[in-house]
Amino acid sequence: MRTYFFRRLIVSLVAGSLLAVSGCAQVNIAPPSPELRSRLSEVGVVAVTAPSMKPPGEPVKGARQGMDSGIKQGARYSLAGGASLCLAQEPYSCAFGLVAGVLLTPPAAVIGGTLGALRARTKDEVEAAAK
Repeated sequence: MRTYFFRRLIVSLVAGSLLAVSGCAQVNIAPPSPELRSRLSEVGVVAVTAPSMKPPGEPVKGARQGMDSGIKQGARYSLAGGASLCLAQEPYSCAFGLVAGVLLTPPAAVIGGTLGALRARTKDEVEAAAK
């Protein structure tokens, strides 16, 4: 009974403080001065997509082939993600990205192999779907 009272009290206090603060929260931001605007430069955005996977020649049959395919994809995505930092054109970002990609390749391969083995269809299901 006592914990229920304290729980309701805490919830009421938090809700009340949020309502009180939300009514007072008003921010007026002045536009930047012309001097500041003259010093601003353009910002570029680089969109990086994951490497495109070529469609497989034949479907994966069984957990073993699924694991092999998952290991390759996990390692490939880890290395490609690290290499994508080379596009940032910041000092040391390319080196950091490549080192991080290489260091994260083993865990990514393990995760990819596990997911590939779990998501793979059995040989019977693949052969039945091919007919």
